[in-house]
Amino acid sequence: MAGSETRVRQMQAHLVAVREHLVEELRVQLQEVKGQREAAVAELGRMQKELSQSRREAEQQKENQSSLMQELSRISHELLSKEEQINTLRTRLAEVETQQAEMLCKEAQTPSEWCPTQEKSTMTDLTTETPKPTIDLENYISKNEHTVITSSLKDALQQAETKADEALQKYQSVQEENQSLLRELNEQKTELDTIQEALQARFIPVAKVEEKEKEVERLKLALEEMEKQQNQANVNISNIKDEGVQTEEHRQPCTSEVQHNQVSSSTGIDRAECEVTRSEVKKAQLSEIESKSSTTEDLGSTSQVEKSSVEHEGKRLAQVNISEPMSSCGPSQPDSSLQAQVRSLQQQLEVSY
Repeated sequence: MAGSETRVRQMQAHLVAVREHLVEELRVQLQEVKGQREAAVAELGRMQKELSQSRREAEQQKENQSSLMQELSRISHELLSKEEQINTLRTRLAEVETQQAEMLCKEAQTPSEWCPTQEKSTMTDLTTETPKPTIDLENYISKNEHTVITSSLKDALQQAETKADEALQKYQSVQEENQSLLRELNEQKTELDTIQEALQARFIPVAKVEEKEKEVERLKLALEEMEKQQNQANVNISNIKDEGVQTEEHRQPCTSEVQHNQVSSSTGIDRAECEVTRSEVKKAQLSEIESKSSTTEDLGSTSQVEKSSVEHEGKRLAQVNISEPMSSCGPSQPDSSLQAQVRSLQQQLEVSY
């Protein structure tokens, strides 16, 4: 009896230690998973911030591109207006040159008689002399002004062309930057997708962790209930043993003849009843062990140690309960009270398990 109680205490201590060890390991794993999840969430937030910043930069580049396009269109309109002005000035210059050439030709074709001479002797020469044709200078400009205007127009044209070239270069550079930003944005999107896939592949969701915690709590409660039932069964067994010892002490004052008659008359009945009770106890213990093993198999991989301990404890209780009716089958044990106690113990074990 003392050895079985020490074994029970050892198994209880072992179960408690295993339970605490499993709970501690699960807590450590939960803390690690939470830390990894927080780090992953921080990394994801950083990547989202970078993605939003790159999007803002892309929008800013688009705005700059639109402003540059507007400036380019304005410069092109100015260039066209300047070209029109240059064309008009060229046409005016050509007209002035043609008029000047015509005037020179007319002067060359005039006869020498029309030219004034030093010797004017008669009044007829003075009266027949024709005046020179006067030129209207209001519609013409001087050559110096013409050269200044043409040089200024050429300078303006060159400046407009340089501005147009600069605008085109800026537009091309902005397009290249926009393309590079779009490529970076696509790369960041792909990297973010890969990070999310890696997080989903590596880390466990919080719902599963909470389910595991609830399952551990249920296992703890089941283990505590089993320990309580086991302690109650041990108390019942010790009470049965005490009652058997008391009945044996009450029967000792009887005479040897009465004992001999009782033994001779009740040996056959007691043996038969002992065999019946023994078979019933064996069947009950086997059914209890099978129910324990089936329930512990359904609890999952985390309760393997508890399963082995429960099976070992069930076997030990079966041995104790089997040895108890074997010891009670002697001629000194009262058969009716013993059978009633064994049946009550079996009912208690069936109800508890």
